[in-house]
Amino acid sequence: MAVTVVNTTTYGYEYYAGGKTGFTNSAGYTLCAAAKKNNRTLIGCVFNAEDPDVRYYDLLRLFEYGYSTFATVEITESEFTPLVEEANMQINDLLSDTNLYVAEQRVVLDQYITTTSARAQLGSTNRIDLSETVIDTQADEQTLEIPLCKVYSDKTYLIGTLVIQIQKKAGVVEVNPEKITNLTSVRSVLVTFAVLSGLILLLVIVLLIFRARIIKRRRDEVTKRANML
Repeated sequence: MAVTVVNTTTYGYEYYAGGKTGFTNSAGYTLCAAAKKNNRTLIGCVFNAEDPDVRYYDLLRLFEYGYSTFATVEITESEFTPLVEEANMQINDLLSDTNLYVAEQRVVLDQYITTTSARAQLGSTNRIDLSETVIDTQADEQTLEIPLCKVYSDKTYLIGTLVIQIQKKAGVVEVNPEKITNLTSVRSVLVTFAVLSGLILLLVIVLLIFRARIIKRRRDEVTKRANML
């Protein structure tokens, strides 16, 4: 097999980064090379070319097709910050009535995605998919892996994960439901007793006041009669 460094003026390519040619009876004329344009690197391979010139021509067409048809989109964590904050608020709301809390959270993202140029030109939105998120309120520790997505008009890409670590609060003691029921019953009895005692006391006070008035009225009548005599 003969192998040489690619170096041709006939099929020169301004974005060419390097490559190798080759030939075997079974593979024919071959070429593997890379090109770099606008911070995007493409690698192409041509096999079984009929003659040396065809492999250069075909590979250049592949490079131009790749650069014109596809686009590489950079992904930054900051563009997901509002969605992550909203997801955290929802999860904290769900945990507010439990003995659990969010111990740690982190975002794991791909740096880039490659899609078609036409799709990229139409723009995209970001989404956090909470539809499959389930929190086990009985677990001492659990990890949620929530998908982060970039949504185009005709395609959705999974581009990362929001990882949330949930743990049980320190010092929380599990209470037996039967004990809670017994305590509630005792409390109800005490409240009832207190209410009844208050009513009885109020009734006694009313009776005493009524009796005092009757006694006073009788004394007044006796005094009045004595004065008349």
